[in-house]
Amino acid sequence: PKTPKPRLFETQRFIFHSYLMLFNLIELMINSLTYWLTVKFLLWAILVSFDNCDFVLTLSNSAFTCSNTGANIIIMTATDASGNISTCTSTVTVLDTIAPILSTQPATLYLDSMGNASLVDADVVLSIGEACLDTVIISTRDFVCDSIGARTVEVIARDQSGNDDTATAIVTILDTIVPDAVCQDITVYLNAFGGIKIDSSFIENGSWDNCKINTITLSQDTFS
Repeated sequence: PKTPKPRLFETQRFIFHSYLMLFNLIELMINSLTYWLTVKFLLWAILVSFDNCDFVLTLSNSAFTCSNTGANIIIMTATDASGNISTCTSTVTVLDTIAPILSTQPATLYLDSMGNASLVDADVVLSIGEACLDTVIISTRDFVCDSIGARTVEVIARDQSGNDDTATAIVTILDTIVPDAVCQDITVYLNAFGGIKIDSSFIENGSWDNCKINTITLSQDTFS
């Protein structure tokens, strides 16, 4: 029969393998921890400015207005207590996505001596809530004699980024200039029946109005 091996040897072998497994586990944990810390440090170094001493960050521009819409190149400067300086640049894109708020009001225009009237922004724009206003567009600005009466115009308020608001306004066109009737003296002769009839062409002598004269009437057109 085989001689059994001493139990002491089996125990020593078990302890040896146990230590070996423990060592491998510790080594794996150390390697994993080192990798994680390395990745974390690299990410931190990329995302966060760093110095071995305290430092101050300044920006070439930190306030933006309507004139800054679009891409802006900003310089960031890091300065430590010893005067060491490092800079980097960043593109800051400023967007305006807020549309104007337009309020309109009715307007009344009067035709001038040439039969024309023009509309300006202040006539129909009551208020515009917009810091970056670029332009006001009105569908019709010029009116003539044929425009007399109430007209609806469209008003658009548009900012520098193309955001807009639209509203309508009623514009009433009035003609308050009276015609100028110009007459001339004439002599007429009775016909064989002892009478004569005339019309406005006999005595009209350049009557005028800023718009077309509609009718001309005579106080008397028949004589006998």
